[in-house]
Amino acid sequence: MKHSSLLSNIWCSELDGTPAVIHRNNRITSRRQLFKAAETLSEQIAGKRVCIFCTSSALEAVAILAAIKGNAPSVYPATNQEGALREIADSFDILLTDETSPPDINHIRLSDDILQNDGEVSPQAEPVPQNYTMTFYTSGSTGKPKEVKKYIYQKDREIAYWEQSHGANVAGAEVHATASHQHIYGLMFRLLWPLCSGRPFHADTAKNWDEIDEITSAERPFILVTSPTHLCRLSPLETGNLNINPKLMLSAGGFLPPENAAKATKLLNAPILEIYGSTETGAIANRFNSGENENWSKLDGVGLRLDEQGCLIVNTLLLPDGEGDFKTGDIAKLHTEDEFTLLGRADRIVKVEGKRVSLPRLEGILSEHPWIEDVHVQLLSSGKRSLAAVATISTEGQDFLYRNGRFRTGRVFEDHLKQFEDAVSVPKRWRFVGRIPRNQQSKIMPSDIEKIFEANESAMPAPRSKFTNTRFEEISQQVSENEIEIVLNLPADLDYFQGHFTDTPILPGVVQIHWAAEQIAKHFAIKGNPTKIDKLKFKKLIFPETEVQFLLTRKSETKFSFHFQSRRSDGSSEEHSSGLLSYPEAS
Repeated sequence: MKHSSLLSNIWCSELDGTPAVIHRNNRITSRRQLFKAAETLSEQIAGKRVCIFCTSSALEAVAILAAIKGNAPSVYPATNQEGALREIADSFDILLTDETSPPDINHIRLSDDILQNDGEVSPQAEPVPQNYTMTFYTSGSTGKPKEVKKYIYQKDREIAYWEQSHGANVAGAEVHATASHQHIYGLMFRLLWPLCSGRPFHADTAKNWDEIDEITSAERPFILVTSPTHLCRLSPLETGNLNINPKLMLSAGGFLPPENAAKATKLLNAPILEIYGSTETGAIANRFNSGENENWSKLDGVGLRLDEQGCLIVNTLLLPDGEGDFKTGDIAKLHTEDEFTLLGRADRIVKVEGKRVSLPRLEGILSEHPWIEDVHVQLLSSGKRSLAAVATISTEGQDFLYRNGRFRTGRVFEDHLKQFEDAVSVPKRWRFVGRIPRNQQSKIMPSDIEKIFEANESAMPAPRSKFTNTRFEEISQQVSENEIEIVLNLPADLDYFQGHFTDTPILPGVVQIHWAAEQIAKHFAIKGNPTKIDKLKFKKLIFPETEVQFLLTRKSETKFSFHFQSRRSDGSSEEHSSGLLSYPEAS
């Protein structure tokens, strides 16, 4: 392409007025404007170590370009939470961000205003030194920041590979994403590769399929950088009202179930290129997944072998020179020297009373029970180390749970497991939730599972008069003149779950009505309380850790309907509750 370059010599490339970043309302930031902003910023950070965390991909790009031009070593945190930044504060001198930051951390606050200068930019004659470092911090399985240092030549090699292998097929394409650039996968494919290849990328991360439909056009080919989290939530596409046809879809950060891969391929009419790798290794392998291909093909320059435990060991040019082999935590089966199948994580083989127990096997057996929709088994680290299971269950299973409680419901699944496994291998502790928590990369964090069990450990609930944690976690919100749609999560430690069927916590119906009235007052400026509730229906219980779609619709000046819905594992909707609230006529 015209601007094809590597990251190390990107300041040596042509800097003209061609589009670099797409913003809302199709506003464009040119390549020259982007680099001019970075040139100005580089003067402020010369000689410093910089930490970069921007929500906007445009400003993240400015910060990265400025760091490269100033030869300022860069650090990329997994999150911008105050505690997390303080944990790694010794590794940087200044934070570049478009968010608020702790007052005790030296920082520069970036905004889109810096993108307005269209002045000339002075290209560099020489590329940045090959030992320039980009240090990534990952949360790791324990939640503790793990440092992974990368050299710029490693990024150069990966960018060159993707451009050589796929660049011609996506010539002229824009780049849009539902995956965050805060993850190393998103950083590579929605920011670094487009930046080096001259493909314009969108500044914002799309939250849902409606936003992708809004910001793309059938006349402009595009690459979609997404993840299993979004490819498993396809029901908005089934209505036929959205027209989303990417030229190529990329997915990473977790593995896409075959049924979801088949469905996504059909609805989006595009191939899904799944990428397997890690922060340490970069990309290792890929596969086009339409629901039938379980084999991975290694990338050129990657060598594979297995150790005595069956774990995959890789040697790749994307590792630092001279580092040698890297042992992954994944158990694999090699079919040829180029192809393999992944069988699960080695760290999910645990010892219980001296017996080796495969957690994926337990999950596989449990998934065969007709009541199980999703399940995760884990050895708890707190208190007495014991096997524990978190599951989402079908309507039939929920009815049994409501009538018989958690203990007897857990016994049903324990008896099912005992048909295949010894008693020592069977989980003794159970929690039933509306949704098993996963992060943006579709990964289940052990610390999140621990919290679910800790939230229900108290034998006696806190007195209701002492309630303090009464707010849901808002994921997204869309507001129009007569309708509000809020996607929310209900954390397990929400006070409303305490004391309301302590053995099987559920969200009380009165709380759902209260939230509806509260949001009506807030968004529609309605004063007073509803005088009448009609068509009130409670169809399905709402459990902790459920992601719920909360809909409010103005039916008339004084009447408002509410609906609480969620997504089944197959992507279809199911309703928890609904009603019609009537208010007095305005005097």
